[in-house]
Amino acid sequence: MHFNAKFPSGRLASVRRKMLTKTLLVMKLTSILLLAGLLQVQARGIAQTVTYSAKGVPLTKAFSVIKEQTGYLFFITPMHWKPASR
Repeated sequence: MHFNAKFPSGRLASVRRKMLTKTLLVMKLTSILLLAGLLQVQARGIAQTVTYSAKGVPLTKAFSVIKEQTGYLFFITPMHWKPASR
């Protein structure tokens, strides 16, 4: 390569620096977009839908229905919540 013949040494360094800066900027943008896409796919894989509708039932009953639908357990003692008004 005969870059030195076309550009003075100072100008050659400037051109290389600009190309490197632009390349790094494109790489950063690509990385951010790729990471955002992967996180979105991961969030969709974890999300669940729980359907439950009731009035005047104790929270223990609601938690048991959620456990049946999702498999998640709730470790809550009665002192952690105030009695719900009906």
